[in-house]
Amino acid sequence: MADVGAEKAGEESNSSLATFKKWHAEATNSSSTWRENSIEACRFYHGGKGQWKAEDIQTLEAERRPVLSINRIKPTIDLQKGIEIRSRTDINARPRGAQDGGTADAITAGFKYIQDQSNADHKMSDVFFDGLKAGIGWVEVGLSDDPTEEEISVDFCDWRKVGWDPFARDVLLDDARYMFKERWVDLDVAQATWPDKADELQASIEQKTPESLQHQRILPDQYASGKPISYVDSTRKRVLLVQMYFKKTVSAVFLKLKNGDVREVSAEMLSANPQIVADPSIIRVIKKPVQKIWTVIFSGDTTLDAESPLPFKHNRFPLIPFICYMDEDGHPYGMVENMKDPQREINKNRSQYSHIITTRRVFFETGALKNPQEAKKEISRPDAWIELMPGALNMKKFQFSQDVAVAREHFEIMREAKQELQEVSGAVEEQMGQQTNARSGIAIEARQRQGATVNTEPFDNLRLTKRRMGELMLSLMRQYWNYEKIIRITDEQTGADKFVTFNQNGQNMISQGRYDIVVSDHPETETTRQWMSRTLMDFASRMPPDIALPVMQTAFEMTDIPNKEKVMEKLAAAVQKQDALTQQKIMSDQIKGEKPPAAPAAAPPEEPQPMGPAEPGITAEEVLKKIMAGETWGAIKEIKDTTAEKAAEFVKAPKTPPAAGVKPASPESKA
Repeated sequence: MADVGAEKAGEESNSSLATFKKWHAEATNSSSTWRENSIEACRFYHGGKGQWKAEDIQTLEAERRPVLSINRIKPTIDLQKGIEIRSRTDINARPRGAQDGGTADAITAGFKYIQDQSNADHKMSDVFFDGLKAGIGWVEVGLSDDPTEEEISVDFCDWRKVGWDPFARDVLLDDARYMFKERWVDLDVAQATWPDKADELQASIEQKTPESLQHQRILPDQYASGKPISYVDSTRKRVLLVQMYFKKTVSAVFLKLKNGDVREVSAEMLSANPQIVADPSIIRVIKKPVQKIWTVIFSGDTTLDAESPLPFKHNRFPLIPFICYMDEDGHPYGMVENMKDPQREINKNRSQYSHIITTRRVFFETGALKNPQEAKKEISRPDAWIELMPGALNMKKFQFSQDVAVAREHFEIMREAKQELQEVSGAVEEQMGQQTNARSGIAIEARQRQGATVNTEPFDNLRLTKRRMGELMLSLMRQYWNYEKIIRITDEQTGADKFVTFNQNGQNMISQGRYDIVVSDHPETETTRQWMSRTLMDFASRMPPDIALPVMQTAFEMTDIPNKEKVMEKLAAAVQKQDALTQQKIMSDQIKGEKPPAAPAAAPPEEPQPMGPAEPGITAEEVLKKIMAGETWGAIKEIKDTTAEKAAEFVKAPKTPPAAGVKPASPESKA
């Protein structure tokens, strides 16, 4: 009986492997045309002869005509990539419950930590770049293969090495039955990784005919026999590894709670403990078949890792797509696709235009030229020197011409193609920093907004991709950060180190609470911080000191100036001093309000009495010295005009008189 059971299990395994290989061939061959177009789009981005078809290049070179490529696609795509880099977004957690705010902030810090450790910002820019060119880019959220690194990782996947169910139409491909990623690995590496499969892998290399399946696309969802798929490379001794994620239907039981949560329990757990459903917090028990994500690794007829449930609890494909655009057949395409034909027209017309203006058509009667071969060489030169037979010019036996009108038409067609390429891409000159006929700032800004509006779909799809990233990262944090963990991140405003602790004394328990994942604008780019700092500085310059100092302190926190800590310390001291003065003034005003001073009794006016003997002819400067020294004087008869200005300056800015024999200090030294 044991042998019969093992034989049956082996047959089921072989049947499953045949299904996996069929899915792999189906996805690979059904997307062959799309992949060729996407590879061509990548070549168009890089320019050069990659923008020409091979047969056109051969024709032009045979006719000795130029093969020119005026690459208008690369700066257009670089503009969109630059916009994404300068306007990166953050993945944040928002609490659903009133008591989950602190943990939500910690989860947001965890997102930032995982992305920092994986260089996720740079990788997501590469994913976006792939989508702009090929139509699709891929990011994978899973566990790191390196035990010395952070266990949760975000990885970039090459679009050429990922396949999916051709029936899927969802923008995140959630409706796909399967996805897979493939990688060519040297035989010795594969044997060291799976030593129990070493002989089978070796046998696959030694076979004369590589392992293959055949499929060919007839319609988007119909296939027939066709091009083979090879799993071995006998020249390099490599094998193709395929890791497939697929959905498998299983029966599941769900418990819906009063607080809105839904908890899944296995049928075995429910059978062992039926009293679970008696919990008063459970309002409904739901039993239904659901699709669970499983995984398997194989190479040809060799199963390396047997099919098993995905170890992650989120029940999502770990491969997340970014799709720029999708056609009605479910094939992604990027911005380059619709720019190919205008770019071809630009190249061909530019090549034709250059050929026409540099060549001449020659007509001559036999005997009109003394040396026809030499004349042929001279005609192509701007300083041609051609010897003719007598009467050749008068009798019109020799003529040459240029199709200037035709060249002009090619040039106009090329200009129109440039305009069409710009309209297709939505990249206006104002966005690319080029000068146009728009003169006012309002007109320039309006055209920039118009160009940005044309390309909102790719950026919106990127936000969906990053939101799914956040959902998967949160699930993995809950599953694997189940111990006391301390992380360090960079504060998004001050740039200083910030430490966050999870699972310490019941604080920041990720497994508790419910959260929403949102994608918000990124506040940390250098340009944005500097702009915010300058704005706050300008605001502080127009405010009173008690408001200006705190605002200025916040502005300095956003800068990257050297020795920022010392400046911040002095600003903090100034803020404390200003706060103390403000508090003292408030208390003084309150005291004055409680005890208003008594109004002085009106005294009869008195005649002013001279304070000392009259000193006629005294200068204003001497009078001021006497005043500062506390001396008195009588009626002043005369003040010289030359000292009136000094007296006025003293009245505006009085100074303490210097001691006898001490030279007054200059205003600069006193300052």
